[in-house]
This record gives sequence, C-alpha cells and structure tokens, in this order.
Amino acid sequence: GSFVKCFDAVSMVVDEATSRFAPIWKENKETKLKIEYALFWIVSSILLLILSIFPQIAYFFADNAE
Repeated sequence: GSFVKCFDAVSMVVDEATSRFAPIWKENKETKLKIEYALFWIVSSILLLILSIFPQIAYFFADNAE
C-alpha cells in the first residue's frame, strides 16, 4: 500500500545518500576536503530526504510559484 511506497522511496534516498557520502568521507580523509563542502552535501541530502517523505511541501511551493 501507501506505506510500502513511502518506505521504498525512503529506502532509495537513504541508499543514494550513503553511496554518495562514502566517497566524500574517504576523499575528505585523504585530501582534507573542506568541511563546508561536506556539510553542503549533508544538508542537501537531508532536504531531499524530507521532500521524499513529505512531497506535499514540493506541491505547495509548485502551486504557489505562479
């Protein structure tokens, strides 16, 4: 049902986030990547996760953009 779809969406986002963060953390350790860049990606991923759980937020802004 709806819960399964929501769980699948969250699972896909978490999967994507972890696959993106693993190389960032490794690179950060090896080349001393600036913390600001890592924080940017973390915040971006969290915002995408929130939008995937609550798509009504995106619908609200899309409807009021006109």
